[in-house]
Amino acid sequence: MFKLNQRGYLSPTVLIIFAAVGILVFIILSQSADFKDNLFNSLYPKPQAEAARYSKTDIETFRGTVSVSSPATVTFNTLSNDTGVILTLSTRGGGVKTMQLYDSANNLVTTITVPADVNSWGTYVRPLQPSTPYRVVITNTEGSTRFLLYVNHCPDDQCF
Repeated sequence: MFKLNQRGYLSPTVLIIFAAVGILVFIILSQSADFKDNLFNSLYPKPQAEAARYSKTDIETFRGTVSVSSPATVTFNTLSNDTGVILTLSTRGGGVKTMQLYDSANNLVTTITVPADVNSWGTYVRPLQPSTPYRVVITNTEGSTRFLLYVNHCPDDQCF
């Protein structure tokens, strides 16, 4: 059936042909077979990506101008499952910026001071009461500057 050489082995040409046929069969099977079985997905589920844990609706953006004589006030409501928020202030101007966070009873929750040479500053504030209005008062010690305030809601303590 197959030619054997003088020592009783298959000739190298036959082995190369077998290898080539085997590779072709493997490629054809792997391309045509449907390997989209959910068995491995259920046995070894992938963890959710960190970036996918928060939707864009979990972040609120507020814009405005703050000056020495005119502080800015921003009001936001925590979500029903919030345990905290990340407050990030971005500005384009000098001076020390201060963010004061007040609760609905006008009690000071925290004061965040942003150094004069820093244009963006974020801090994690917790615990906060869910479904509660909060107020942020932003002041500036030098001139007038535009600001962006990002309120990143942290549902069920998932921020950290």
